Amino acid sequence: MADRKDDMSKAACPPKMVSAQARVADAEEVSNVILFLASDEASNMTGTTVPVDGGSVCY
Repeated sequence: MADRKDDMSKAACPPKMVSAQARVADAEEVSNVILFLASDEASNMTGTTVPVDGGSVCY
């Protein structure tokens, strides 16, 4: 376990996360993004990753 902790502390982005919104998205928020991507409104989007993470960044 100690070796794993040392490895994680050396990582470029340790597992401690911070969200700009200070909360986790609820199911409706995630499903709204999915519905948009599946709709004709997103017909011109290709090869894009759309994070639904509330602005999470590595801290």
